Amino acid sequence: MNWAATPFLQWRVWAFALIVAAVLAPNLAGVCPEAYAGRRTVRIVGVKDGDTVVTADKAIVRLAGIDAPEMRPRKSPQPFAREAKARLEDLVKRRKVEIELAEETRDRYGRILAYIHLKGRLINQEMVEEGLARVFIIGPNTRYASDLIQAERRARRSQKGLWGKWKGQWGR
Repeated sequence: MNWAATPFLQWRVWAFALIVAAVLAPNLAGVCPEAYAGRRTVRIVGVKDGDTVVTADKAIVRLAGIDAPEMRPRKSPQPFAREAKARLEDLVKRRKVEIELAEETRDRYGRILAYIHLKGRLINQEMVEEGLARVFIIGPNTRYASDLIQAERRARRSQKGLWGKWKGQWGR
């Protein structure tokens, strides 16, 4: 009898293949968040928009706790999207920064959620303080929530960026 042809053996082979795939999938899909446990120094090689960067090891990192206007590749960018992207590039591109994982390490798109630190400054907060992003807290990622909220209040009071004379999607 040919054991390879039996349904029992075929089932065991498929089960083994699925287990191996499940174990290897996070590493094949990109850098797993565990590689960033605690704070880790990385080089930023790209900026996708005002709240998303790319590291030298090709990880896509979304700045936790903030939301910047979208670049929208197939449409025209949202107001202040170009300014937000340019400012984030000025702050971090081609620089070594510290990545601190957020409490929930990935968003629904699979991006790493993190706080970015550069020379003692929280870059997430600077983007909000300059009016180029708004606070966007989704639990459990609340580590710097009060700092971000205070930064947005200061930006609104000073009418910076999104909070200036332009009253669009976020200019309430």
